[in-house]
Amino acid sequence: MSRMDRMSAVAQGYIGRKQYAGIEWLVQRRGETLTRGQAGVADVTTGAALPKQPIYRLYSMTKPVVSVLALILIEQGKLRLYDALVQFNRAFAGMRVLHRLANRLEGRCVSKRASQKREDALERFQCGKKRG
Repeated sequence: MSRMDRMSAVAQGYIGRKQYAGIEWLVQRRGETLTRGQAGVADVTTGAALPKQPIYRLYSMTKPVVSVLALILIEQGKLRLYDALVQFNRAFAGMRVLHRLANRLEGRCVSKRASQKREDALERFQCGKKRG
């Protein structure tokens, strides 16, 4: 049984055990769709089928997934905790951030340079404050 067939079998297992009403998956690599599929229904009580182009809410699952992916990239040496976001996406160049002082939002500041060193991490959190 191929990996792609196992995905379908695992999904059907969840549906059969009534742990989920419906499951949909899409696996892509470098923009190419390797496999996609559906199992189950959208609503158990009505038996409504899963829609062809559904919109899903991910709720808070994005944080753990992104955290695990970040840890993998750190292990591979492709990401450091203090890397500036602009290194990976130029759309974040010149980004303005709000900072909170005295329980209210005060002004905005712009990162002075694209790449920050580890020693500058505190400065980023205290953006706009004067060092004493």
